[in-house]
This record gives sequence, C-alpha cells and structure tokens, in this order.
Amino acid sequence: MSQPTLSATVESLESRRLMSASPVFVAGGTLFVFGRGNAENSVVVSRSTDDKIAVSFDASVPGVSAVRSFSQLFDAADVQNVIVRGGRLNDTIEVGKLDAGWTIPVFVQAGAGNDTVWTGAGNDVIFGADGDDDIDAGDGLNLVNGGKGLDTIVTGSGNDLIAGGNDRDTIHSGAGDDLVRAGDGDDDVTLGDGNDRASGQLGNDVIRGEGGNDNLWGGRGDDVIYGGDGDDLLGGVFDYNSLYGQAGQDTFVMVDPDANSHDFNDLEDIMRLTKKKSDGDVVETV
Repeated sequence: MSQPTLSATVESLESRRLMSASPVFVAGGTLFVFGRGNAENSVVVSRSTDDKIAVSFDASVPGVSAVRSFSQLFDAADVQNVIVRGGRLNDTIEVGKLDAGWTIPVFVQAGAGNDTVWTGAGNDVIFGADGDDDIDAGDGLNLVNGGKGLDTIVTGSGNDLIAGGNDRDTIHSGAGDDLVRAGDGDDDVTLGDGNDRASGQLGNDVIRGEGGNDNLWGGRGDDVIYGGDGDDLLGGVFDYNSLYGQAGQDTFVMVDPDANSHDFNDLEDIMRLTKKKSDGDVVETV
C-alpha cells in the first residue's frame, strides 16, 4: 500500500537576512527573526495590549555571557506572517504561545539542537531538524516535521500534517482530520477526535485512535493499534501486530488472523485477508 507523503517548499532565508543588519526586522508584511548559528537562542513573540507585536530576543553561548539581548516593538498592522530561524544549539522559540486571539501564520526553522517550539492558533509550519525537539503547534492547520531525534510533537484542533522523522517519537494530535506519518523508530502516536490517518513505518509502534472513522496502519514491526470510537480501518500486514478495533464497525486488514492479536467481532466487524506479492512490499486483497 502506498503511504502519504508530507512535503513543503522551504524558501532560503539567507537572502532575506541580507535586507537588514538586525536579526529582527519587518519586511513586506513579514516579521523575520534570525537566531545566531553558534548560540542558544531564546525568542518570544507576542501581541502586547497596545496593538503592538513584541519581540524578546536573547542569544547566548554556553559558558559565556549573553552575546546579544534586546526587546523590540512593531505595529501589529504591519505583521501578517512571522518567520523564525534558530541556530545549531538548543533554542527556545515561542510565538503567540499565550495569546488567545493569535491567528498570524508562523514558519519556524528550528535548526539542529534540542529545541523547544511553541506557536499559537495560526496556520503554522514547523521544522525541527536534528535533535530531540519539543514542539507544540497549537490550534490551526499545521504542518510539523520533527526531523531526526527523539521528538515530542503536540497539535491542537485543526487538520494537521505531522511527520515524526526517524528515531523514537511521541505524537499527540488534537481534534481534526489529521494525517500522521510517524516515521522509523518505536513511536507512540495518540490521535484526537476526527477522521484521522496514521502510519507507523519501521519500528514497534503504538497508535491510538479516538473519536472518528480512522485509517491506521502499522507498517513493518510489531505494532499495537487501537481504533477507539468510530468505524475504523486497522492494518497490520507485516510482522506480529495487535489490533483492537474497540467501539464501532471496524475493518481489520491482516495476512493471517491467527498470527496476530485482535478483538475482531464477527457479528459487527469486517475482516479483509491479504497476501503479499513476491516483492514483499505490495499487498493485494483476496
């Protein structure tokens, strides 16, 4: 079975940086914040009470006093988008985190390092890159890619696209029709209400659906899948899997029911047996 692919076009930020000597500036309706590459950057962007956008910026090198630290205000009417780029160390980036009415779209390129990223209720794009990242995208239509490392990714309500990347990730998607590709590694995925689609790829994954008609696939590895409420499709065609449809009329896709654990109910659920073709990757229904 073919798997969904998450992709986005990333604009080079270096050319934008040449427009200003300051790491924080507004151009063409976009607020740019550029962290120092060799420092630990702390960036906080929020809306102030006087219809301003406040930026607090601090860049420090471990063991050395602050390299650069300042605060700056911009007119909120001049800011329609926010772009933040972190450095190669451990950054903290917060954009609209505590602003209940924040809806400005945010693009974050966190860079390498163990980064913490929080964004508000806008439609956000977040790339974690290498490192063990902690990402909370908030509400909105978000695209999140954790990259390499042991990442934790949380999203709120909205139809989100989430890619965990390689290594062991923990993913919690909120309400909405979400698409989650956990990637390689022993991942732990919990989906909120909505008609979600999730795939585990390589590794021994745990995938939990909640409310909604979910489409959940384990991939290669010994996976455990819970459908939750709703009429779900649970697929476990490789290795040893444990499939639990729970409430609703669920469809189980398996090569051999006796080689897997499941809670199939022949009075309510549907069983689709499959067989592998010679290449070992393509599955056809029989």
